[in-house]
Amino acid sequence: SKRGDGDFGTTLLRGSTALLQSFKQQSNLNSNPSDSESTDLDLDLVEFLSFVSKTLSQTMGGTSGALCGIFFLKFSEGLKTSRKIERGFIEGVKGVGSLGGAKYGDGTMMDVLEPLRKLLEEVLKEEKKEWR
Repeated sequence: SKRGDGDFGTTLLRGSTALLQSFKQQSNLNSNPSDSESTDLDLDLVEFLSFVSKTLSQTMGGTSGALCGIFFLKFSEGLKTSRKIERGFIEGVKGVGSLGGAKYGDGTMMDVLEPLRKLLEEVLKEEKKEWR
């Protein structure tokens, strides 16, 4: 059955295009004209995720833009706090759930994100057991 207003693909394309343009602009700012191979963005992963959050929330529009923005923002905050990608992802999913109010089974992005969150929670629990 159809969900939403059917423009998610267009919205993702708009956000992805904006990200690519932003990366190119940032890369040009950081490149050394005498070094043709110098195109580093000079961002660590936490900064990168924050950059993605800001760009998507400003360019995608609609609910999807806000939800993608909060996912990457909370992902970056969780990663910064824990230094674990798994924990960052989990925090991103929790952020989407709390902002959007959707849960697994509602026919939303949470139908994909929530099973991954649960799997990563289990991975972290097992990892913790191994360290005891």
